[in-house]
Amino acid sequence: MNNNFKKTLLAGCFVFGAALSTSAMATGGSYGSHDCGDGGASNPNCYTWNFKYSGSDTSEAVDASATAWSNTGSGSGLQSAYLGTYSGGLGVTNMGESGSSPNHSTDNAGYTDSILFTFSEAVNVDSMQVGYVDTDSDYTVMAYTGSGTPDVLTGQTYAGLLGNGWSLVGTGSSYHGGAGHYGGGSSAGNRDFSNDIFSSYWLIGALNTMVGGSTNKAGNDYFKLLALAGCDCTTAPPGTPGCDGGGTPGGGVPEPGTLFLLGAGLLGLTRMVRRPAR
Repeated sequence: MNNNFKKTLLAGCFVFGAALSTSAMATGGSYGSHDCGDGGASNPNCYTWNFKYSGSDTSEAVDASATAWSNTGSGSGLQSAYLGTYSGGLGVTNMGESGSSPNHSTDNAGYTDSILFTFSEAVNVDSMQVGYVDTDSDYTVMAYTGSGTPDVLTGQTYAGLLGNGWSLVGTGSSYHGGAGHYGGGSSAGNRDFSNDIFSSYWLIGALNTMVGGSTNKAGNDYFKLLALAGCDCTTAPPGTPGCDGGGTPGGGVPEPGTLFLLGAGLLGLTRMVRRPAR
């Protein structure tokens, strides 16, 4: 991502449009608290991480990488899944799926899929861009706010994460009167989940009833995540939890060994696959 592209975006501000298989450019419009109308970013410390055809983005000062996870049934433990990379963004194929459309998306049909994003330092992620939607795109966002680094996800339950250092940032069906509930693929675009959390670990997936998502909206969400936006701790007030590099929530640079365990569980269990864009 070049500097000109980064400077055309406000943190948490993306463009609605049909041509989402190419890099987005800022236009007029306002979504939540983020105003895109001025055509330029006033804060150079904010970033956009793009995941078109890649499970990582190292073009920004803060690196980001993604891995795929899914439960094995209601209330059961998490396991590694396949992370698919497409022109429409990242999708997940879990062990119970064939990988055919639309199940190669991040979805909650049967099992609930999530993508773990690990950053090289604590960041406040407040928006994502969805490049592909089938049926619906309600979502759930969690962030690690415990001390140190999170335990390996393998074997943990979604509900259990809430008692093991993870916090629920929110669900798409509860923002701005239902901001995650968009319908068909032509409505792919920005999803705003403004918050004040800084963490190196963010878990974003299809609407998850096991951590508080609305039960009447689950089971028909399929989307691919194209990009994330957020700021690092240089924009935060002194003493912000997660930004002192010590033992505060989600703070510091992730240790290489921890990144390996979180990212893969075991070498070879999680891999990225590149398939033609739908």
